[in-house]
Amino acid sequence: FNANSAGIYVDSLLTINGCDSLIYLNLTINPVFIDTFFATICNGDVYTEHNFNANEPGIYSQHLQTLETGCDSTVFLILSIDTPFVDTLNVELYRGDTFTMYGFNAFEDGTYTSSFQDRNGCDSTYVLNLKIIEFMFPNVVTANGDGINDMFEIHDLLGQTYFSKVELYIYSRYGKGVYHCKNFNSRDDFWSPEKTNSASGTYFYKFKAEGIRRTLEFNGTIEVLR
Repeated sequence: FNANSAGIYVDSLLTINGCDSLIYLNLTINPVFIDTFFATICNGDVYTEHNFNANEPGIYSQHLQTLETGCDSTVFLILSIDTPFVDTLNVELYRGDTFTMYGFNAFEDGTYTSSFQDRNGCDSTYVLNLKIIEFMFPNVVTANGDGINDMFEIHDLLGQTYFSKVELYIYSRYGKGVYHCKNFNSRDDFWSPEKTNSASGTYFYKFKAEGIRRTLEFNGTIEVLR
């Protein structure tokens, strides 16, 4: 026979005695097995299933023989590498609040890390840079021009982004407005009794800060000394 297609074939032969003989061939063609696998591994791991040994993203192939028929077969691997996820969070909170997202439970200034596994089981990390804001107000201002404690300087006000709106009022002991400022941008925005020609004595302040999650209001007294 000389056949390469499935079917029934007949061949006529002569026996040693010269008699006609027939041979039938029932030929079955087993299909070539081709399969494709999609896989994702963590960076640094090696994919070893199906006789592969791969640790870089790409398309790989293996030529095998099937167990049942011994026919040549091909397995393709499309491999992806899951790069570890690392993200940095820069967060501001006011004193008394706690940051509880992404596995954190932080309420003090500092840098924290939270590790977790992504959907592929790969290690991933969040880094938290936490800044705690706490406004503090002086109760005495020595307006003598020596550059020390000359202004009503509010601690942690400059540079913060937690409160989008801030406002300060200064009043004399008789309720007269002495100073008013919104949205402080530099140290020069703080109240200087020297600049307003304010005499020694007791003054009152009202400070308000508004943010997305919190609104604060402070009232108090300031003693100006010269």
